[in-house]
Amino acid sequence: MKKIDGVQSVNVSLKNGLVTIELAVGNHLTLPELRRVITSNGFSPKEATVVVDGALDTASGTPSFRMDGTNETFTLARMPSASAAFDEVTRIAAQRAHVEISGRVDPAKGPEQLAVGSVKRLP
Repeated sequence: MKKIDGVQSVNVSLKNGLVTIELAVGNHLTLPELRRVITSNGFSPKEATVVVDGALDTASGTPSFRMDGTNETFTLARMPSASAAFDEVTRIAAQRAHVEISGRVDPAKGPEQLAVGSVKRLP
């Protein structure tokens, strides 16, 4: 995985069944690409904890997020432990604000959803 362009570091814990991948700033890797690499190496991808920059939108009637660099679009979901963050996203989504979102993306079973843990408005 370290050989993939855009990967800054990889930490594998076989004991915990966890792989931590830190991506370089400005990378263009998508979650589906990373999941394919993980699967091709004999592992099963699980949820991804992410910190990403992008733009909020409500054109579909539901808050969505378009990630900078890859232009991947995620439907936003409420993380039970972070309701205030999702409320803030809902409040500023109509302004198409540029934000940094920390959250979780579960393996796709349909359209990708990003569960919002925190949100920070960017200039």
